[in-house]
Amino acid sequence: MPTLIRPRLKTKRQSPYGGLFVVDAREKGMVGSGGTFEMLLDRVRDYRHANAIPTGLGFEDELEEEVCGRYPDACLETDPRVPPREGSLTGEDVIHGTEICISRWSKNTPPPSQEEANRRALICANCAWQRTLQVGCGGRCGQFLSWLAEQAVAGLIHPGKTPYDDRLHSCGVCHCYNSIAVWVPLEMQWSVLNEKQKNQFKLAAETQGCWKVVL
Repeated sequence: MPTLIRPRLKTKRQSPYGGLFVVDAREKGMVGSGGTFEMLLDRVRDYRHANAIPTGLGFEDELEEEVCGRYPDACLETDPRVPPREGSLTGEDVIHGTEICISRWSKNTPPPSQEEANRRALICANCAWQRTLQVGCGGRCGQFLSWLAEQAVAGLIHPGKTPYDDRLHSCGVCHCYNSIAVWVPLEMQWSVLNEKQKNQFKLAAETQGCWKVVL
């Protein structure tokens, strides 16, 4: 595994883009939210104490590293694999990304199970690299929704639902519409990515538990 550049927060007393740090990494004993890193630190400490999880000397550094993986714009240094933060995506961005995502999906290839789709959707819903469609995108949004309807009629989009669909937007790496991507076989999605995107997803797997990686 390559050595990552050590990220550091620009400040621990100001709010990030969006106004709130949110961390939900139960496997690391880090759950909490706060308007500043210092507030987040207190909430995560409270979570650990409530769940009898030890807080060692390196805890603050570990949390800072976790936060920088989720909020790279709040840090002075970031791994070059971190995708740039885009405030939103246009309809064309998402159409292009989703079209590539399903381009090799044969109707004869079964989609993932409901359980697997739910697992993927929960990860995407909590991912800091999600991007929303551009506010006020006008005809672009209509174009995107019309395109989705056409693909559904053609049988290229699985009509399944997950409990997290209302929290799903689009991926900041491949620009796929996540409520569709969670139903597409992983190997097919991986096969259409370029090397830069693959490296970005590998970092997302390390920092945010991303499921979209074929080892």
